[in-house]
Amino acid sequence: MLDIITYGAIDIGSNAIRLIITDVYQMPNRIQYKKITLVRVPLRLGEDVFTSGKISESKLNLLTEAISGFSHLIKAYSVKIYRACATSAMREAHNKTHVVNHIEKLTGIKIEIISGEEEAKLIHTGGLAEIINDNKTYLYVDVGGGSTEFVLYSTNKKIATKSFPIGTVRTISNAVQPDTISNMTKWLKKTLQKYPKPTIIGSGGNINQFQKIIGNKTGNPIKTKRLKNIREELSKLTFNERLINVNLSPHRADVIIPALDIFIAVMKTVGARELIVPKIGLGDGIIRQLHRDNINNNHARTT
Repeated sequence: MLDIITYGAIDIGSNAIRLIITDVYQMPNRIQYKKITLVRVPLRLGEDVFTSGKISESKLNLLTEAISGFSHLIKAYSVKIYRACATSAMREAHNKTHVVNHIEKLTGIKIEIISGEEEAKLIHTGGLAEIINDNKTYLYVDVGGGSTEFVLYSTNKKIATKSFPIGTVRTISNAVQPDTISNMTKWLKKTLQKYPKPTIIGSGGNINQFQKIIGNKTGNPIKTKRLKNIREELSKLTFNERLINVNLSPHRADVIIPALDIFIAVMKTVGARELIVPKIGLGDGIIRQLHRDNINNNHARTT
């Protein structure tokens, strides 16, 4: 009989919060991950944090309600082990301690605020090893609501990781610092001097949605030229036209272009002609890390 363990991952981002519940089949020679459910709530915590420096009471109430719902789902799905991680917006919120304590008191869910570097490492854990070719160089780029994470790999080794405070919600909130893009460009050029023209691996809800829009099969390369052309077509549409003609959600229609702009800027800087989108992210990394820790008897939150 298969050994099946159910895990949960809560990803509290700047644009949305997500709950992923996954069954892990532990077999003698391999491990299989089967995603059971994914729930996404577009709270946009970054709207508050990137303009006022804190999470408002109204957003905190919505966040608490969402986490409470996640807590009920964790119990309903008989999740054995889970972890809740918060990223860019929560990292920068002046009232983050109050927020974390308030939510734990009312829902029983303890939130961990992780660094950009740990975020990048967890994303790497989410399944990149199954994609990377031993003899090639890759630059993993995860564009979120508040930050963009980079992980550079060469010959199947992690060379460097870096996080920059530039993301989609931060951009539309006019909260990106003037030197952020130049700092990101300098880091990319310096870091990639010995690793020219890597294959770009794109991650994040917007690039996943873009891949769906163009009907690209997961893992197939997307040419830079096509990315630019579709970006230009989208920019000519009004918000409502993006909802109706492209079937984007209201919470995606205003942030997809800033996301594509970041990808295009990165690809131009490193001289990349294409990117691949494997549809893996922070939640997948949390699940896999939980399973590894569980096997080593060093897991996080049990139910």
